[in-house]
Amino acid sequence: MTQDTNRAVIAIDMLKKRFGVSSDADLARSLKVSHSAIVSWRKKGAVPDRYLTAGPGNVSYSFTTAPMLWNDEEQHALPLALARLFRDHGDKYASFEKFAIGQPLISTSLWMYLAEAVRELREHCDRTGDHPRMAMLIVARDTIGKPAAHPPFVQVSVTRGGAEE
Repeated sequence: MTQDTNRAVIAIDMLKKRFGVSSDADLARSLKVSHSAIVSWRKKGAVPDRYLTAGPGNVSYSFTTAPMLWNDEEQHALPLALARLFRDHGDKYASFEKFAIGQPLISTSLWMYLAEAVRELREHCDRTGDHPRMAMLIVARDTIGKPAAHPPFVQVSVTRGGAEE
């Protein structure tokens, strides 16, 4: 066992003790990551810093973490979220007027789509043991090019008199 691997094992065991769990699967649920993330930390010999300080009651999913620090699920969820965003809101890029009116909705929608994609990838990884990249491709295949599961929040049409909602 390398020194890095040993440090990761110690960190994972410390987190299990802090959360009062005994298995990697239970720790993954407590940290809101997939079981494959814990396996990956063991293989890489490192636990991301943002999880080292986690404890019961202070684990929340936040998009304030810089993308270069995202875990595999978050990184692979982004293309899926963007594809769904453009599927559902692509019409708002047809003209400047539509973009100007719809842009605030699009900006806030991205984070909702990303949270949903992360949740779906995590569930898929937990259920199948697939790597997040494979999970993203499978989920994308099942959703891209198909009608939205939920309609866009606001329908925008531009007329000479302005926007109609």
